[in-house]
Amino acid sequence: MQAKLNKKTIKPYLTVTKMKKVMKFYPFLLVLLLYIVSCSQNKKQPYMEMEASVLDDSLEIVDCVEKIYDEVFDFYNKNENVSMIDFDHRFLSSDFQRCYRDLDMASSQETGEIIGINHDHWIQAQDWDKLSMKIQSVKLGEKPIVTIKIIHSGNIQRSEKNVDLVLTKEDEERWTIDDFVANGFSEKEYIKECTMKSEENKDTIFQDALL
Repeated sequence: MQAKLNKKTIKPYLTVTKMKKVMKFYPFLLVLLLYIVSCSQNKKQPYMEMEASVLDDSLEIVDCVEKIYDEVFDFYNKNENVSMIDFDHRFLSSDFQRCYRDLDMASSQETGEIIGINHDHWIQAQDWDKLSMKIQSVKLGEKPIVTIKIIHSGNIQRSEKNVDLVLTKEDEERWTIDDFVANGFSEKEYIKECTMKSEENKDTIFQDALL
């Protein structure tokens, strides 16, 4: 014998009256949604602008370094006598150039001793045949650092050397090289140390002359 089912009237969850009440909140919900979307876009905008600015700076720096080394290496690859053109004066920062002038002035003329770098910082070597350069990375900051790979090839044994170029902007217009750093060795700091040693040698020679 089958049990009788009690049939109950199933009332809809949302009656017409309730639907009207919910509909009253729709404009408010729409305004709230638009406000949230607007806030989200405003938060992303500065980040997107900053990202674009960083990209512009990176591209400008890369373009500058490539132009410098294209000109320098093009000249080196075509000439044996590279002393006829002063790339340091054109592409090094004024402060870096001052460090070299200070060293020249402090070098001991009495003994003929000249302390300094025993290689060409543009090629990071003494000899060359065919030169090329590749940019490895760019690190932005107050003084951006561009890591480049200098490649020696041609008739000499092929070799590669990574060098960090510390850049600074001269007169807010153009990027210049403020230091060459290879294997943690800062050329600028070394030049300053050499200048101090040369001045100490001068002082020693002057004191000996007074005795």
